Amino acid sequence: MLVCAPTGAGKTNCAMLTLLHLIGQHVDEAGVLQRSALKAVYVAPMKALAQEVVTTFSKRLAPLSLVVRELTGDMQLTRAEVDAAHLIVTTPEKWDVITRKGGSDGSLATACKLLIIDEVHLLADERGAVIESIVARTQRLVESAQTTVRIVALSATLPNYRDVAVFLRYPILHNSTHSQTLHHFIPPLPRLFPLPLPQSTGSTQSVASTTLAGSIGRCRSNRRSWESQRRTECAWLASRTSARLKSSMTPSAAGTR
Repeated sequence: MLVCAPTGAGKTNCAMLTLLHLIGQHVDEAGVLQRSALKAVYVAPMKALAQEVVTTFSKRLAPLSLVVRELTGDMQLTRAEVDAAHLIVTTPEKWDVITRKGGSDGSLATACKLLIIDEVHLLADERGAVIESIVARTQRLVESAQTTVRIVALSATLPNYRDVAVFLRYPILHNSTHSQTLHHFIPPLPRLFPLPLPQSTGSTQSVASTTLAGSIGRCRSNRRSWESQRRTECAWLASRTSARLKSSMTPSAAGTR
């Protein structure tokens, strides 16, 4: 699943819902949660964000007695601590090293059934090669081991989200109108106005061929369109408010003025 939304729109809550879905799959017929087979990994781009995720998810998963641990360059875990953890929060570089290894560290990648990658739009950044390696290695593991690993990618709004979805091997419903374009909704206005963002065309090679300059140019163009539409709607709102004030004034009040 690929979730593209602005900051504060609830992407972390979407990640929490996918984790709860995985937890529901490990509940037996008697209603008992089989914690021993539950393993998920949350890849955060920075150590500070990893600590914040550990704090947030630890509070939410405490009623289920699930353990959330941080595994970064500054926070090392023993083998017993790794086995006891149900959600491991790490960084792209650390998870890249773990998945490259075999043996005990490699078994952690095999046991993982849910991989949440935060800030996946960093594919266009200098650290994008690490995220690409993580995704490719996970997909290779699924094919070779005949296992199931769900990849959930969280990102800021992307103008070429369809290309990223193709790279992550997510199915795209071409016949669905909801998957044809990405919309920005402007909540402060009286109504919600969707602003469509144009999608690039072509094969999966378009992901690699998309340059940073082109992405910045599209973002600027979309920003100008958004600002123009916002000015129009604000002018409409101001005129309507003024008309309501005039209509609410009584003749006596108007004479006093």
